[in-house]
Amino acid sequence: MAIGWLTIFKAIPWSDVVAAAPTVVKGARKLVDAVRNRGGEGEAPADPAGEAATDPVVRLQRMEARIEELEGRQQAALALVESMAEQQEKLVSAVEVLRLRSKFLLLLSVMLALSVALALAR
Repeated sequence: MAIGWLTIFKAIPWSDVVAAAPTVVKGARKLVDAVRNRGGEGEAPADPAGEAATDPVVRLQRMEARIEELEGRQQAALALVESMAEQQEKLVSAVEVLRLRSKFLLLLSVMLALSVALALAR
């Protein structure tokens, strides 16, 4: 059974996987950092004036800034998910090629076994 797994792993285009790995890792790190930094976001920042926090214009500006920040994070997460989907697609296509090759090898092995059996029977 180990030989089957070795064959599968040999057929995976590792150069493509390795080439795309830094991009995926970088995106994952950005996403993890964004989630870690999110810890204090729910709290309102301390305003030295105190009065400005109740000013609707200031609150609106803060909300707009927060929305822009969230949109940026959402775009980063989307890019990471797209990268991971591309990786998954490559792996699925590699597994499909392996499945077809294994069927071909099975058919070839059966034909070889039959030809050997016929040769020995004569």
